[in-house]
Amino acid sequence: MDDREETLIRDINSEIDVVGKVVEVCKRGKELLEIIWEQLGINGEQRIKRNERFFDLIANLVNDMVTEEQELKKQVEQRVVEFSEKIDNLTEELQLPKFQADPSWSLIIRETELRKEVDVLNKEKHQRMKTLATKRSEELTLCQRLALEQLEMTFVGCPSAQQLNELSQNIKFLQDEMEKRLALLKKHQESIKRLWKELEIDPYSEFEMQLCSDEAEEKFILSKENMNKLKDLEEQLELEHRKLVGEIDGLRGKVKALWDRLEVADEERKKFTEKNNELCPKTANALKNELSRLQELKRQHMQKFVDNLRKELDALWDKCYYSSEQRNEFRPYFEAVFDDESLALHEHQVQIMNNYFNENKKIYKLIEKREVSWQNKMDFENKSANADRLFNARGGALLKEAKMRAAFEKGLPKIEEELKKSLKGWETDNETYFLYNGVRYLDRIESQHAAYEALKEQKKQERNKAKLESTKQEMVFGSKPSTTKRKAVGTPIRTGTPMKSPKRGRMDTTHNNTRFVHSSIMNTPKKTPGSEKKPLTGKQTKSKIMTSARRKSNRMRQQTRARQIAGHNMTYQHPSPSAKLNSSKSSVVSGSIVNKENAQPGNIGSYQEFSIGITSPNCRSSFVATNSSFHV
Repeated sequence: MDDREETLIRDINSEIDVVGKVVEVCKRGKELLEIIWEQLGINGEQRIKRNERFFDLIANLVNDMVTEEQELKKQVEQRVVEFSEKIDNLTEELQLPKFQADPSWSLIIRETELRKEVDVLNKEKHQRMKTLATKRSEELTLCQRLALEQLEMTFVGCPSAQQLNELSQNIKFLQDEMEKRLALLKKHQESIKRLWKELEIDPYSEFEMQLCSDEAEEKFILSKENMNKLKDLEEQLELEHRKLVGEIDGLRGKVKALWDRLEVADEERKKFTEKNNELCPKTANALKNELSRLQELKRQHMQKFVDNLRKELDALWDKCYYSSEQRNEFRPYFEAVFDDESLALHEHQVQIMNNYFNENKKIYKLIEKREVSWQNKMDFENKSANADRLFNARGGALLKEAKMRAAFEKGLPKIEEELKKSLKGWETDNETYFLYNGVRYLDRIESQHAAYEALKEQKKQERNKAKLESTKQEMVFGSKPSTTKRKAVGTPIRTGTPMKSPKRGRMDTTHNNTRFVHSSIMNTPKKTPGSEKKPLTGKQTKSKIMTSARRKSNRMRQQTRARQIAGHNMTYQHPSPSAKLNSSKSSVVSGSIVNKENAQPGNIGSYQEFSIGITSPNCRSSFVATNSSFHV
C-alpha cells in the first residue's frame, strides 16, 4: 500500500468522523433549543418556525460550503486544462515527446504536476532561446568576416534541439574556414610583400593598402572574392618577377658571352657581379647598361666574334654529324664578310644548331653509344679471326673473349631497337629523314649489317676455297711434313721426360707430319742388318701391340675392298692432275675424290680405295704415265 492510498483512507475516515460530529452537534443544539423553547413557553407554530429556521441555517451553511468547493473544483479543472494546453504547445515548440499524466492523479495533484512540467518546459524554452541568440551572434560575426550567409532556420516560437545542433556545426565549419583563410592570408601577405620588395613596387590601391595594414589579420574581409584577388595579385607579381628573372638571366648570358668574346678580365667581371647580384630592376638596368657598352666594343671586334661563332658552328656541326652538303647550305660561313648582318646570321645559326642538338640529344647519345658498340664489335671480330691469338692466350683470355662476345650480342640489339624506335618517331613527327653525315641513319644501320654479313660470307668462302686448294695439293704432291707436333692450347709442356715413340697413323689417313708413302705404290722397305730393335719396356710393348693390331685391321679392310671392286668388274680411270685441279664440282676428303653434288658421308671412300684403284691393271699404266714425275 503506497502513501496515496493511505491518504485516501485517512480522508474517508475523517469524513466519517465529521458527519458524526455534525449530527451530534446538531442533536445537542436541538436539545438545548428544545429546553430553551420549553422554558420560554414557545410552542405551536413558533416552535415549528424555529425548527425550520434551524434547518435552513444548517442547510444554507452546508450549501454555501458546497458552492465554494464546487467553485474551487472548477478553478482547479480550468487550471489543469490551461496547463495541459501549455504543455502541449511547449512540447510541440520544443519538439519533445507529448507529456502523459497519470490517470490516478486527483485534480489537485494533476494541477500541481502539470504546473511543474510547465515550469520545466518554460525553462527549456528560455535556455534554447538564449543559446540561439548567443550562437546566432557568433555566427553573424563569422559570416560578416567571411562574407557568407547565415544558416537559414525556420521554427515557431523556439528552435528544436536538432536545429541548434545544426547551428553549432555551422559555427564550427565557419571557424575552420576562418582559420584556413587566415593562414592563406598570411601566406599570400608574406609572399606579396616579398615580391613588392624585390620588384621595388609600393602598394597604391585601397585593397593593397588594407592588405599591408597591421590590423589585416583582425579586420581584413576574408571573402572568396578577396582571396581570389590575393591569389591573382600574387600570381601577377610572380609573373612579373619571373619575367624580371628571365630578363636578368638573359642579360647575364649575353653579357657573359660578350665578356668571353671580348676576353674581359676576371677581376672586372667579379667586381660587376658582386655589385649586381640581386634579382631586382636595379640589376636589370645595370646589365642593360653593361650590355650596351659591350655591344659597342663588339662592333670594334666584329671579325673576331664571327671567327669564334664559326668555331662554335664547327663544333655543333660535328656533334650533329652534318655532312659537307648540309654545312654548305649556310653560305655566310664561307664568305669573307664581317659586319653586323653577318654576325647576326652566325649567331642565329648557332642558336638554331644549339636548339636542334638539345632537342635530339637523346638520339645523339644513342647514336654515339651504338657507333662505339659497333666499332668494338668489328675490332673484336677482326681480333677473333686471328688464330695465332690461341697460342698466346694466358690468364683466361679466351673466357674474357667469350664474355665480350656475349655482351656485344646482347647489348647491341637493344641499343639498335631503342634507336630505331626513336628515329622512326622523329621522322614521323618531322616528315623527313634523320641524317648522319648526309645518309639516313636507319639506312646506315641496315647497310652496315648487310656489309657485315657479306664480309662473313666472303671470309667463309675464302676459307673453304683455301681448304679445297690445300687438299688438292696434298692429293697430288703429298702433304707437307711437319717438324714439330702441334699441341692444343693450354697443354702443359713436360720437361725432363723422354719422348715416346710417335704413334703410327692409320693407313687410310693423311697426316701432315708423315710423308706420302703407300704400300700399294712401293714395296715395304726391307730390314737392314742394323735395324734390330732393342728390347721394349712395358708401355712400349703395349703401344707396339696396339699398332700391330691397327695395321692388321687396315690390311684386312684393304683386301675386302679389293675383292668388292674385283667382284663388280669396276674399272677405275684416274683423272689427270690438271683435271682434278680445274674441276669445280669435286672435292678431296681424306685422300678420296668425291662429287659435291651427290656427296654423302656413306659415299666418301678411304685412301685405301684410291690406292687399290691405282694398283688395278687398268689404272696402273694410266697413273704411271700421267704421274711420271711423281716420286716418294
